[in-house]
Amino acid sequence: GKGSGTTSGRYTCSRELEQDYAVEDKVLGSGMSGPVLLATGRADGRQYAVKSFKKNALSAEDRAALRNEAELYLTLDHPHIAQLLRVFETNEMLHLVMELLEGGEVYDRLAAARRYTEEVAADTVYQMLLAVAYLHAHNIAHRDLKLENYLYVREDSDHLKLIDFGFAAKFSNSRTAMSQACGSLHYAAPEVLNHCYTVQADLWSLGVISYMLLIGTPVFLGSDSEVLRKIKCGKPRFSARFSCLSEASQDFVRRLLVRDPDQRLTAAQALEHPWIAGRHAAESVQMDSGILESMRTYARASHFRKTVLCMTAWTLSVEEQEDLRQQFLHIDSQKQGTITLQEFRAVLEESFHVDSAEAARLFAGLDSDSSHEIEYTEFLAAALVGRLRAHGDILRRAFERFDADGDGQISAEDLHAVLSDDFEEDEVEELLAEVERSARGRIDFGAFLAYFQRPEAGEEAGESEAPPARAQGRRHTEKLGALIDRLMRRDGGGAGSPVAREWPLWDVARRAPLMRRVKTVA
Repeated sequence: GKGSGTTSGRYTCSRELEQDYAVEDKVLGSGMSGPVLLATGRADGRQYAVKSFKKNALSAEDRAALRNEAELYLTLDHPHIAQLLRVFETNEMLHLVMELLEGGEVYDRLAAARRYTEEVAADTVYQMLLAVAYLHAHNIAHRDLKLENYLYVREDSDHLKLIDFGFAAKFSNSRTAMSQACGSLHYAAPEVLNHCYTVQADLWSLGVISYMLLIGTPVFLGSDSEVLRKIKCGKPRFSARFSCLSEASQDFVRRLLVRDPDQRLTAAQALEHPWIAGRHAAESVQMDSGILESMRTYARASHFRKTVLCMTAWTLSVEEQEDLRQQFLHIDSQKQGTITLQEFRAVLEESFHVDSAEAARLFAGLDSDSSHEIEYTEFLAAALVGRLRAHGDILRRAFERFDADGDGQISAEDLHAVLSDDFEEDEVEELLAEVERSARGRIDFGAFLAYFQRPEAGEEAGESEAPPARAQGRRHTEKLGALIDRLMRRDGGGAGSPVAREWPLWDVARRAPLMRRVKTVA
């Protein structure tokens, strides 16, 4: 689940974007809600994609749309969805910092190739479906699926991710109907043009995408008015080349481009279609033997340590995630974008001969917010534990997240800014006092590194034999961790808190129902 620590840890109103990123004039692209610029992280030298908005220049409707995009985007956590890494907000500006996907749009790669082979097209659609199935399983419609909104992570990679959630909407269930006509005309489902549609409209768009990958041209040709009329009619006329494709690929496209959304394949059904499922049935992923011990260690960790690890997982590069991404997708046999207890038990028993009771205990330890599912970042965080001793650079990124004012040391004020906007005064005083006792008011990177590169108290034999001064320092740090753990477990966002007002973004950490622009039909 997305605990408040990992969500609020990516949102800040205490720093300026320019303190952490150098934004360049280079425009990477233009989404529904504005241009995307290139930026370089001052601490790590990495490149990122940034959307920036002047809040006062936005109409009330645009402000609502932007708020919807940012709130919803912060809750998304999937290996085939571009990561929203940071949100910076001041009185005047809102900045969204996203991972940079350097491989370009699927549209451009398709234009260069003219059309994809069936094998490449099937693998491409499979990845697209994984993202959509995750969204739909979590009651979210994207509403603007198109070739331009899927990007490759690198030029030499076939791994792609979904971007641009400016039109995305949360709904109560798969039968919830929406009325706003949005998205791009050539990909729009007939029911969208009639202003009454469900999440199934996304599957029509994927049908159009699949056809374009295989044939190289849109389904409907002509002027905008002609295309509009043809889509409303809902009877696509396929080119002669289409009949030369395999029966499986033809059937797949036809079962998505069905006028009646109830007769159209769902995302889950599309993943089971022979044209898609057949490409991946023979895939064999070897589970990393070290991951079991990492998960055991993570499951025993304090809430504070888990939150730091989750925040750190958000900073991993695509390369650092690659083997873990494959293992996550292997465990997620139902392809809903999260790991259920049933899936977790099955893989642990098959790969490591772990019994059902221990699997259940480990699952509960990884499922930090009791959502009954393990999300991608929770899985990455658990796997990170075994790598921390060898990768101080990973912890450096986490340290920089907690160092809110960028002075190279973590103070109580930094922890306050990152972990909660709603401490009581006595709790702030207690936190300040504990930091004073443990680290003279501040924690440098050396102390932070030492804390996370050793086991939790009592996990390793010989811990009690440490020199008295070191043991005392450890006790202070553990006490500080326990205090932060207690503070983090509190619900933030009370009426007097900044996160409860219109701006900054309220309730992003508490998964508030997002029903804007959604019309429920009885």
